[in-house]
Amino acid sequence: MIEVIKGLETALADEIRLEADLLAVGLRKREALVRLDVPAVEQANSREQALLGAIGHAAERRLRRTAETARLLGVPEAEASVTRVAERAGEPWQAALTAQALELRKTLGEVARVNRANRTLTEQSLEYVKRFFRILGGVKDDMVYSRRDIENRSDAPKLMIDETV
Repeated sequence: MIEVIKGLETALADEIRLEADLLAVGLRKREALVRLDVPAVEQANSREQALLGAIGHAAERRLRRTAETARLLGVPEAEASVTRVAERAGEPWQAALTAQALELRKTLGEVARVNRANRTLTEQSLEYVKRFFRILGGVKDDMVYSRRDIENRSDAPKLMIDETV
């Protein structure tokens, strides 16, 4: 039993470490997006892809270990979670597993927040590039107001970048 719980702790620690690495890469990517440092953004994207693959494997391992530990502790399969396993395992495992579950949730929340910010920055950068190419191409940025929002006029000439982006 002790080995199974230690295996779950190890799986959680591995996933937390990988998610923390992903968070650090996301923060560096945000800085690169603000600086318009394309090589740094591309490097961050490559590192993110590698980490996402490793995180997927770590999450699968955590889920398997959680299910295995839950089964040994008599936790129904439908209720199998690290929190429920921690409750059933008792001390000294309960405090450690609960702390790890909390840290993983917190890190996942931070990763999601940074990813949303990076997506917004990327979208803004793409809009800036599109506007820049419209200016270079001599296309007016005619806007009309409607009840919903500002819309581009449909009869305005389009650039090739409008089709590919």
